[in-house]
Amino acid sequence: MGTRGEPPYRSVLTHGFTVDGSGRKMSKSVGNYLTQEELLPRFGADVLRLWVAAEDYTEDIRLSDEILNRLSDAYRRIRNTWRFLLGTLADFEPERDRVSYDQMDELDRWALLRLGELITRVRRAYEDMGVMEFADTDAAAILENDNRVAEEFDAKQFVGQQLGQGA
Repeated sequence: MGTRGEPPYRSVLTHGFTVDGSGRKMSKSVGNYLTQEELLPRFGADVLRLWVAAEDYTEDIRLSDEILNRLSDAYRRIRNTWRFLLGTLADFEPERDRVSYDQMDELDRWALLRLGELITRVRRAYEDMGVMEFADTDAAAILENDNRVAEEFDAKQFVGQQLGQGA
């Protein structure tokens, strides 16, 4: 509380121990511990951030190569989905290509609705420190649906090209 009479933070989040994939406490003497120095070059900071966000901090936190490999695959799927989606905007010019909400296709309006809902849930999860609840449910649903939405987008784009409406 120092010199200001109040703590320099709004809240404190505590968590359980970090344990290995089998649930045993990590220990140098047992040799089942993992260090940042060995994890960062192999998995990268983004995968480790995803691991932190996805873990249930109300219990002991498991860490293993298997867990990080799974999250690494999920991270690649998320990143590649976003690369695809952003790639479709390469020649987008708002003045020329913007469409009012009323003129949007039903799929586009649905996507905007889902985006608004997702933003609300993510903000609420961070405010309530319930990030793992979001990661367990919403992120999994996004990953399950990304292929279906991409297929629908490709079909819509193909039909537009066949009708001479461009991409």
